[in-house]
Amino acid sequence: MERVVNVKEFKLRATKYVAGRDEVVITRRGRPVAFLTPIERNSAESILLNIGEIFREARVSPADAKDALDRVRRRLYGPRRS
Repeated sequence: MERVVNVKEFKLRATKYVAGRDEVVITRRGRPVAFLTPIERNSAESILLNIGEIFREARVSPADAKDALDRVRRRLYGPRRS
């Protein structure tokens, strides 16, 4: 289900909308300016965000994280094919 809220309403109740499971269209003066989409709990995006947070807390540089991800990808899926 999709909800439409204006910026002021979103600012007042952002925690509620972020915690919800609905997509939210945020408007300013009646025009859409942003779209909030929940991330499914066990989706690839959710898992990668959690891994990214661990890297950030461990102060792993973005370049080192990318290199590690590339090595793991090659190990799991083999070399890239064009």
